[in-house]
Amino acid sequence: MDLDFNQVEFGSETELNNLEVEKYSEPRMYDTLEDFFNHNYSGNWSFVKYQGRTSMITGGRVIGIGIGEDSLLGFGHIIGQYFQVPHEQLPQIMLVSTSNNKRHYYIPQVIGGLQVYNSGIQLSVDLETNSIFQIGSTLRNPQSIDESIHVDQIHAWEIVTSSFKDSVTKLDSPYKPVIYSDYAVSGAELAWVFKIKVHSQINQERTIVIGAATGFILINSKLVIH
Repeated sequence: MDLDFNQVEFGSETELNNLEVEKYSEPRMYDTLEDFFNHNYSGNWSFVKYQGRTSMITGGRVIGIGIGEDSLLGFGHIIGQYFQVPHEQLPQIMLVSTSNNKRHYYIPQVIGGLQVYNSGIQLSVDLETNSIFQIGSTLRNPQSIDESIHVDQIHAWEIVTSSFKDSVTKLDSPYKPVIYSDYAVSGAELAWVFKIKVHSQINQERTIVIGAATGFILINSKLVIH
């Protein structure tokens, strides 16, 4: 599972050096994610939930941890604890985009060297106030993973092409499978991800996810960043 990176223009060398020397300050832990933010950081925090899990946190400012990438990754590890995701599954942070003194980062979830499809932490940073102003989470916590591969990548591509009456072109496909985990079930399976263009009256780019164990089409959606 790869991110689609935008080309961005980084700040000045002085700005980058300042980010590197900032130190991470450990906040106090609480029993719930809501208490963690309400007691550690000022603001009128709002917690948006999706299928019973917090998916977006806004309304305040996380100040005092630093906004260098190491500090942000450390903060992501703390957020992961509230979703029962160990820090080993959040090994790196990626810069996705910058605009208007804002930077948007993504911390993908990785289990056993394989990315978990559309699972990670999003952090939005305000460079003017040195603060995090928005936190998003699509973290999964699968209890089991079916690692069987009955449908290889070549066969999965044949399933994709046969699913459209119009011709399709493969834009991108990671050479390794991803882990596909649905919020509604406790288990997960391996899957193949394809980014394609459908050549029809309206040329359309889509993301298709094929189950490696079943050959089922798990996702068929307009192309998105994941």
